[in-house]
Amino acid sequence: MSRKPQVVTAGNEVKEQLQNIVNRRKSEQRLVERARIILKCLEGMPLEDIAKQVGVSKVTVSKWKSRFLSDGFQGLFDMPRSGRTASYTKQDEQRVIDQISQEPPNGLSRWDGTTLARELGYSDDFVWRVMRKNNLHLNRSRS
Repeated sequence: MSRKPQVVTAGNEVKEQLQNIVNRRKSEQRLVERARIILKCLEGMPLEDIAKQVGVSKVTVSKWKSRFLSDGFQGLFDMPRSGRTASYTKQDEQRVIDQISQEPPNGLSRWDGTTLARELGYSDDFVWRVMRKNNLHLNRSRS
């Protein structure tokens, strides 16, 4: 005996949000694909037909349908990923910013990124990232 498919239902507001995602020119394509899948599910189409029309596998349709049923509209967005933990803290960033306001070492008229990194014991890349983030430019003249 086959199982009956779960019926997907949503209010007009959710349907409108899904349609806006599909129609918007700047929407992420993976989100557009997911919204199309759910809109077709709301029409009551079978999984096989949805998969053919959207151009994905039945497994993909089933996945996003079940995510939508369990989590609602927010289920269509990517879940947070673990990723690598940050090596540097906010205090490290503040140390870089504070050090720039200090006098440079003897023999230098101003700080450069490499010297700053060496002085603080951080990588050059981290120092330059902090400076870009905070819009700091070592070679600009200031009054």
